[in-house]
Amino acid sequence: MLLSQKILIVDDEEDIVKLLKTVLVKEGFEHVYTATSAEEGWIQFQDKQPDLAILDIMLPDGEGYDVCKQIRSVSNVPIFFLSV
Repeated sequence: MLLSQKILIVDDEEDIVKLLKTVLVKEGFEHVYTATSAEEGWIQFQDKQPDLAILDIMLPDGEGYDVCKQIRSVSNVPIFFLSV
């Protein structure tokens, strides 16, 4: 079932993370993981192996583009970017 897929949200804005996670869970996605930095996002990606990544462009320790490059080196999962 599609809703059993894993989603990773990488964003340093706590309110945005909470909102996205709340909406996704309400829509039936059971496996929503979060990270607040590029480093933590990459670690979570390797650990959880999500089916979709949602990345913020500006993170406290780098850019979402860098995380995207890391992900692309090992996976072709869909990636959405968030921007203010």
